[in-house]
Amino acid sequence: SSSSAASDVYKRQLYIKSAYHVLSVFCEADFFQTRQYSLESILPMLDKDFIQCHKQYIINTSKVLHLDITSKIVTLTSNDSIPIGKSFLQDIECFYRKGTPND
Repeated sequence: SSSSAASDVYKRQLYIKSAYHVLSVFCEADFFQTRQYSLESILPMLDKDFIQCHKQYIINTSKVLHLDITSKIVTLTSNDSIPIGKSFLQDIECFYRKGTPND
């Protein structure tokens, strides 16, 4: 089923971007697009490692290489730079204060 497809590949997912009612799911080697979900509806299906960091982005925190609170940018292991939205900054900071997922 397509709903399990979302959870099957989450371990390989780097981030999810929403634009024009299309979700682009970026994995390590490929990416796919779906119109079936919104960021809000897909987030509860994902592993706890996934958090929303921007109104257009969900990131896999286990793939975070560097977090720059000052410039509000998250750099992933793929070297993609993902913006952090102002309203999500506090969530991101709290998450990382608890200890990074790679500890």
